[in-house]
Amino acid sequence: MMILFLKVGILPLIDDARPPDADAKWDKCDQWTFSEIFFSCGVKQQLCLDETMSARQGWEALADLYQSASLGNIFRLTVEFNDIKQLLKKQAIQFITSVCTAASELKYLGEDISDQKGKW
Repeated sequence: MMILFLKVGILPLIDDARPPDADAKWDKCDQWTFSEIFFSCGVKQQLCLDETMSARQGWEALADLYQSASLGNIFRLTVEFNDIKQLLKKQAIQFITSVCTAASELKYLGEDISDQKGKW
């Protein structure tokens, strides 16, 4: 997502607060950025977002969701990791990406996700 924002030149929308001299063009760009964030998320992540948020607020809400090392967040990510299944219609690369993403999030929070710990 950061690469997309960098590519289209809107990274400041998630890094900086709304400037006092922002115009309608800035607001439209902010709304587009928020919609990109929102529609790139799964249903679980969309629940922590609100359509009245700015792109920056949405980005921060997702950061809070995934960077929290609370027991609840670790439990949620562990369940998500252990529930990943290869579905018949799912491409192998999507499956591998799901596993790697969930594993990376747990590693970031300091959890051991070695093969012996995971339920394959």
